[in-house]
Amino acid sequence: LMHQGSTLPGDVLLITAFISYVGCFTKTYRQDLLNKQWLPAVKTLEPPIPTTDGLDVLTLLTNDTQIAKWNNEGLPNDRMSTENATILSNSDRWPLMIDPQ
Repeated sequence: LMHQGSTLPGDVLLITAFISYVGCFTKTYRQDLLNKQWLPAVKTLEPPIPTTDGLDVLTLLTNDTQIAKWNNEGLPNDRMSTENATILSNSDRWPLMIDPQ
């Protein structure tokens, strides 16, 4: 529990960046932004911002029940479609999205 508290600010920073900025990018570029740009950037700051190892934004923003509901309603069962639905569900405004189909 103490570890979760120490990584919360970094996790929230990455999650909000994900929701705000990745909607218009391809799956590969989304992964590169998170894993090759943003994560190294927050870890190299002075002082570094701790984040959860293996952070997966989907597990923090949605759950299997919601994903199954989206799939039953016709959402394709792929990572990018699920990310798009998660971004839409967590946005107050209409984000720019890329259609993976």
